[in-house]
Amino acid sequence: MPQSALTLTRQSLYDLAWSKPMSELAKDFNISDVALAKRCRTVDVPIPYRGYWARKAAGQDPPKLPMPKYRTKAPRQAMRTGPEPEIPFTMPPHRIEKESLSSTTLPADEQAFQARFEALDITPATALANTCAAVRRTARHEKHPERASLPFARGERSGPIVNIDVTATLLDRALLLADRLIRTADALGWSLQDPSPPEPKKPEPRRFDWEPAVPTPKPTPVLARLLVDGVEIEFRIEERKRRVELNKPASTLKRRNQYDTSPPSYRMEATGALRVICLSPHFYCDSEQRVWYDKGRLRVEDKIPHILWRFQQLATRTLREKAAKEEAARKEAERERRARGLSIRRSNHAKLIEELERQAGAWFRAQLLQRYLRALHRAAGDGRVNAKLGDKKVDFLYWAEKYVDQLNPLSRTVRNPDQQRDRSIYWKANEEALKNLLFRLFGCENELPCKLTPESCSSSVPMEESEHEFDDD
Repeated sequence: MPQSALTLTRQSLYDLAWSKPMSELAKDFNISDVALAKRCRTVDVPIPYRGYWARKAAGQDPPKLPMPKYRTKAPRQAMRTGPEPEIPFTMPPHRIEKESLSSTTLPADEQAFQARFEALDITPATALANTCAAVRRTARHEKHPERASLPFARGERSGPIVNIDVTATLLDRALLLADRLIRTADALGWSLQDPSPPEPKKPEPRRFDWEPAVPTPKPTPVLARLLVDGVEIEFRIEERKRRVELNKPASTLKRRNQYDTSPPSYRMEATGALRVICLSPHFYCDSEQRVWYDKGRLRVEDKIPHILWRFQQLATRTLREKAAKEEAARKEAERERRARGLSIRRSNHAKLIEELERQAGAWFRAQLLQRYLRALHRAAGDGRVNAKLGDKKVDFLYWAEKYVDQLNPLSRTVRNPDQQRDRSIYWKANEEALKNLLFRLFGCENELPCKLTPESCSSSVPMEESEHEFDDD
């Protein structure tokens, strides 16, 4: 593996270590800040303590740690009189991914995305003034010390900002990381979500007396979302935190109930490490990686190709599931349409079936009555049966033949309206009417009809006893 060697004196290394943060200085040597701090400790070069750069950013002048004499195994006389030794500073090459994520073990689609990413000519911004408009708006929103000197073109002051949650120490690094993410996404053909249009202003209610003006709430900024192939990818850059237990008595470590106002027994402390979290889209069963953070010698900036590839995978999965839902909805709509058509066809057929059953019932009733009329003719012979129809007398056999003939659906005789039942708009067949009809047809009321014979003609309804006679022509 090729290596680039660089020789520095302890004084030169000391000046470099106190000129900029270790995280930024390590990038100049293509190593991690942990490895750089280890090499400084090896040659007795002090490094900035915790909080040094935060006080620098606040405008203070914190003291530097003095550089001690170099400890060596040589005698003290030689150490005092001899020149300060030169420290060979050999830096290993910069690794973009872990060994487990090397190009030889990546999937084919991720290797293609890596090649596409490496083909992009993107120069990362080193100053906040050279970042994109969304990052500059975020810096202004986060109260960056240099926010007053940031340039904005016409129309760039309004728009979405990046979702960032870091301390002041990591604000510069988080902003530059967001700028690199956005620039790379823009080179891949992705873009930030446009801010949603403002809601129409509601008219003020009518006031009948003087009232103090209600202060207008400050509008909340729109958080930027990447549009990856038309799918919104929401992400956040934040600082990792760890839980630190506070030294308290055992009685106050646990709150007794929800009304206990005692202070908590722990606090969250910033660790100085960044991480990128993908917040949306969500899936019911999700096994995709959604968090990327600093780990060992790898920083989040080194994982930008993998982060963007995961964004594309989430967008592809979202589109695939959306297409599957649309296909399922289309199939369900088609199934409902077919079921509705089948229901309509069945209803139409049911109407014809009911008509057929009515005709068959009318025909069966007509056949039953015709059989009785034939038997009645044989019993009456050439005689005549008089019946009372209102105020006049009619021939019962003649009237019955006409009624049965118009009742039969196979006959061409037009139905006589005088022989139909009265029907109102509220009429509906009930069980009692059906029972009476069946009783009459099946002869259950056998004691009511009269005897239509020449020897015995008993009174019955509707014929009177005096009218039951057989007349010869």
